[in-house]
Amino acid sequence: MNWILFGFKGCGKSTFSKLAAKRFSLPRFDTDEWIEKEAGLPVKEIVQTQGMGVFHSLERQAAQRAARLKGHLIATGGTTLLDEKNAQLLRAAGPFIYLKASEEILRERWRQRPLIHEPDFEKVYFSRLALYEKMADHVIIPENNKALEKLWEIIHSDAFFRSSPGVNRTGGQ
Repeated sequence: MNWILFGFKGCGKSTFSKLAAKRFSLPRFDTDEWIEKEAGLPVKEIVQTQGMGVFHSLERQAAQRAARLKGHLIATGGTTLLDEKNAQLLRAAGPFIYLKASEEILRERWRQRPLIHEPDFEKVYFSRLALYEKMADHVIIPENNKALEKLWEIIHSDAFFRSSPGVNRTGGQ
């Protein structure tokens, strides 16, 4: 089983996964880092020079690779789970953990690094918010000073429930 971190661009998926992987001695896979290594270009350049179609194809390959891993923290790119096939692949690989940064923090980070293909923050934010909340098995507020502890609790509770047939999340049989 893996633990799939997702959320908006700029919510801290890569940074949070690096800190958590180091603290908990877990292997880590970042889909955007894999894409950049595979393509030999930063994500921004892939989108600018080759287009969103090529980027989404690489994103699909990254999701396929991530879905085959075991025991990893997986940090997804901001659009990875918007593709239904990617979401299905990764859903089978582990629980979805939504890193829900505040709208204010996301807006400020957006000003520093807007999406090339869609510069309107409100349009992107409000089009994804309900979907992200619906997809989440767990929610972590990354700016909370207890965020890593919350992840540790999730890792241990999911590992227990997935390894104990017949036990549901409320503790009953």
